[in-house]
Amino acid sequence: MATTKTKTEKIIEDITYASSNQSISRRVIYEFKNLKVMLELKSDSYRGQCYARASVLDNLEWRVIYFIPHAEMRTPEGLCHYLPYRDTKAPNAKKEFDKDIERLKKYISELL
Repeated sequence: MATTKTKTEKIIEDITYASSNQSISRRVIYEFKNLKVMLELKSDSYRGQCYARASVLDNLEWRVIYFIPHAEMRTPEGLCHYLPYRDTKAPNAKKEFDKDIERLKKYISELL
């Protein structure tokens, strides 16, 4: 499932990267209804250290407004151990985060 872009959304950044030797993260920053929104997701080797959260920029400070509990995330844990994503190939894991990105965006559009 590819991430969708609504008419009121302007992507500022969308990166997927190795955030440690045991995790891969994705960060999406976009403008939505004149607000800056940041989605942060992490696939860690340990399920309890995975997260998916959405923040809004408020006076130059990011404020978390919604998160998906790690037990409900659709992003697989331990992506850094999957052969296609090892070493310098973390950006290839971008699609693995799409379902949680869609869920975060759905709730952001309902909350804001």
